Amino acid sequence: MVHFRLVLYFLLGFVHFLGAQCIGPFNGAANCDPAQSQLSIVNSTDVEFTFDSFGEVFSGIVHSGQTILRVRAVNNPSANCKWNLIMYVNNASTSTPNTEWEKLNGYGSSTASSPSLNLIQVRVSNACGTPQQNGIWQSFVALNASPLVIIQDVSSPGLNLPGSCNGTQVNTAGSYLTNYSEYTFTIDYKIAPGFIYAPGRYTLRISFCLSEM
Repeated sequence: MVHFRLVLYFLLGFVHFLGAQCIGPFNGAANCDPAQSQLSIVNSTDVEFTFDSFGEVFSGIVHSGQTILRVRAVNNPSANCKWNLIMYVNNASTSTPNTEWEKLNGYGSSTASSPSLNLIQVRVSNACGTPQQNGIWQSFVALNASPLVIIQDVSSPGLNLPGSCNGTQVNTAGSYLTNYSEYTFTIDYKIAPGFIYAPGRYTLRISFCLSEM
């Protein structure tokens, strides 16, 4: 008999797009055309993790390919578009501590703590290996607005051009329509809570921000 049940609702959102007010130190879109550039998200429905067996609680649950991001970046005239793609975690609640998931309701009388924001693990990849941490499980810092970088090449003043599929952080004008494997990103999610949190239903939000570098 299973004596523990924890349901986590994972809400996905995204901030759209070059030149938008994204969380972080980003400039306006001077080199990228905000009218034609686009960040689109596939499978943007909520992701639900339901833990109702000991094996799931200890080993965790993985949702593979749950989110697909597609980038289309277009140059302004006589300019070279260079972009970042970053994700942020947030519990989207003013009444919840800014290090925890928002609690929707609890089960039983447990006095254990709510899950921290770093409980969720994410893995970003594409066929050309362009993300900064391609294929590697990562966790957020347990604080609202904490970022995880997908593409942000601050080490190079130049442009990482598409077409060669050589694993660099492709970050200039191009599209998933012409270079699918470099402008498309697959995101997997994993949670392995253990028995340290109070059983209940919790929620958080991940936002995706495409902005000019």
